[in-house]
Amino acid sequence: MTTDTGIDEAGLAKLREPFGPDATDKLPRGVDKSKPKARCGVCNGWHEPASIHLDYVGHAQVTARLLDIDACWTWEPFSVDEQGQPALVRNTKGEPIGLWIRLTVCGMTRPGFGELPASKGADGIKEAIGDAIRNAAMRFGVALELWAKGDLASDEQPPSPQQQAQVPSPTDDAPAQQQEPPPLTTSQQAAFDAIKQIDEQGRARVKAWMDEQGWPVQFRELTDEQADAVRNRAIQEDVPF
Repeated sequence: MTTDTGIDEAGLAKLREPFGPDATDKLPRGVDKSKPKARCGVCNGWHEPASIHLDYVGHAQVTARLLDIDACWTWEPFSVDEQGQPALVRNTKGEPIGLWIRLTVCGMTRPGFGELPASKGADGIKEAIGDAIRNAAMRFGVALELWAKGDLASDEQPPSPQQQAQVPSPTDDAPAQQQEPPPLTTSQQAAFDAIKQIDEQGRARVKAWMDEQGWPVQFRELTDEQADAVRNRAIQEDVPF
């Protein structure tokens, strides 16, 4: 059914239909970086042993879903630079870290943010666009159930051996001493403040995304570049649908 405003409500509902097992891949989570990498029998990837694997859909599957529902779907950057290219979001050092887009499907437009991988040049831009399309499509409900499962698994996952090793065991001979933690850098503080502005579900999604990057969840352990990326990821979660 298409409304008077040109919105295809039936198409929007189809976007939320679950993906079949043939359309999903496996993403390792909770890898133990203290162990050597090896070929994984679950996802066929090359990584350290993982405690779990999550189902996810890639850019090709998301694009196919969009085409199946609306062959005329489009995306556009929030803004362009002097050369007419998509304007990139930059960190405090002036380095590009991602871009914002608008995705229009079935007569409705919603925002999305794509992360720009470091040191990948033109390929990085293509990956950022694909990431932005997937992120915006999630706001339409595409593969939303898989995002939700990832958030839940992130909350239920036990601490890794590295995290357990960071917790000292006080003894009678060497009592635990509380030390003053170092102050956050400007970038770390900005990321922390951005996280505080979003709801619990948004925080869980950011946490899951950080885990996918293999980054620490403690803000003091993030590099400034990582902190800038976390801040922008949190900002996108705060954008209204």
